[in-house]
Amino acid sequence: MTDREWPIQRWSLNVAASSATDRVALECPVALVYNGVSHAVMMATPSDLDHLARGFSVTEGIVPSVDHIYGIDVFPHLGGEVESYSVELEISARCMSHLSQQRRQLSGRTGCGLCGVESLSHVLRDVESVSSGVVIAPESIDTAVRNLSQQQPLQATTGGVHAAAWCGESGDVQCVFEDVGRHNALDKLLGSLLADKVDINTGFVLMSSRGSYEIVQKAAVMGVSTLVTLSAPSALACQLASRFGMTLIGFARPGRHSQYS
Repeated sequence: MTDREWPIQRWSLNVAASSATDRVALECPVALVYNGVSHAVMMATPSDLDHLARGFSVTEGIVPSVDHIYGIDVFPHLGGEVESYSVELEISARCMSHLSQQRRQLSGRTGCGLCGVESLSHVLRDVESVSSGVVIAPESIDTAVRNLSQQQPLQATTGGVHAAAWCGESGDVQCVFEDVGRHNALDKLLGSLLADKVDINTGFVLMSSRGSYEIVQKAAVMGVSTLVTLSAPSALACQLASRFGMTLIGFARPGRHSQYS
């Protein structure tokens, strides 16, 4: 389940308040446990948590590739007041040794990717430039933007989640993942692409959110050559996209968008 019914009082101008119900997106603590050691706790929508763990592990540099992940198990904890989950991953001994040396404990909040980072050196990582990939025509971006909302069922129900979509060269939206956190939605998408061994040079990523530096950095780790966001990019996101050789598109709306790098 990704949403829940909740009682509300509905008010509008010149109309008496009335009792009703609404659907709200679930936001649950999710612990990522590596070889029995808890490393990260984030607030996320409890769907596709295996993809979330896979994508997070690669984009955060915990493992260099999914070949170093030997198993992923998801365990729900539903007895308490707050529903929570733990995702237990078995990774290679070499990766676990590197992770232990980082001495990093994350306590993630919705939309926050820095909680618990011990030093500024962990903020910006060394990421190789992305390969050129296919050239995405403006018309393809427009097609994807026009069709994204039709493939956001949780957003249509609750109005409270972000989406990350993988789109083909022609702009066809091939898969979409939703979450209360934009970083989580992207990690779910990237985890799915890794699991399905999708050629990252054949399309582009479309985000319903703004373009933060971390969205750009996570996409670059995966080799994404074109990143499109519905809202604005930050200055640091523009700088990083230029450094990585990534095409960064912002303010993507039907019939228009702005290219920043």
